[in-house]
Amino acid sequence: MVLNAMAFLTGTGTSTHIFSPATPQLVQAGLLSTLALQLLPRQAEASLDSKVLCDADCAASLADKERVRTASGLEYIDLVPGKGPSPRIGFQASAGPRHAGPQGPWLVVCDYVASTPQGAVFDSSLDRGAPYIIRVGAGQIVAGLDEGLQSMKLGGVRRLYVPGPLAFPKGLSAAAGRPRVPPASPVVFDVSLVMIPGLEDEEEE
Repeated sequence: MVLNAMAFLTGTGTSTHIFSPATPQLVQAGLLSTLALQLLPRQAEASLDSKVLCDADCAASLADKERVRTASGLEYIDLVPGKGPSPRIGFQASAGPRHAGPQGPWLVVCDYVASTPQGAVFDSSLDRGAPYIIRVGAGQIVAGLDEGLQSMKLGGVRRLYVPGPLAFPKGLSAAAGRPRVPPASPVVFDVSLVMIPGLEDEEEE
């Protein structure tokens, strides 16, 4: 299942809703193979019954919590703060020995559940059984998700309240088991930062 997600990222698989049409092919196939091997034991440890990152009790508890608001209008609440590093924008992990250089935005691995403000889920990596690999800071994904990931710490779980201008300008059509998302309408992402390849062992600064 990890490989199926990676197939899209290399341009050979089926598009996922969170990526923009401008998502380029990844040229470092060796890195993708390395990440697949690293993710297999993590998948085995994950609960197959867990299809949410914030259940009904969690969602109810957020009503009294203050949201952080950024200059763009994005709002978020950290469900789990995380204790590891944040993605380093402007760097890229390589395959093989750990190395980083100024070659592009950093790859991260995350799980996410995307829903309407009313709670209707329209996309979820948990339903597919595999996390997704994303280049943060490259403008390849929904702007609100891209911004929200950049300040997360490894191991963190965050609810993002994405305003319409940072969501889907053209909207998403309805499909079997998936509600329609109107153009430029607000959406909610629950996202878990699972791995930052090359930075997994770094201590919190």
